[in-house]
Amino acid sequence: MTRTVSQPTVTYDDKAALKDGQITLDQIAPYRKLAQPRVSWAWKDPERLHSAVSVK
Repeated sequence: MTRTVSQPTVTYDDKAALKDGQITLDQIAPYRKLAQPRVSWAWKDPERLHSAVSVK
């Protein structure tokens, strides 16, 4: 099993920026927020992968 943690991404609250009439990146910088990092898990089982391919 492998564990992967993605890096946080920057997003903007476009609705609030539009509502306030902000149109440039400099103007909407105060609305910047970071998304929470995500964690995903995946099974790494080579035998299972090979058996799934050969099953009809």
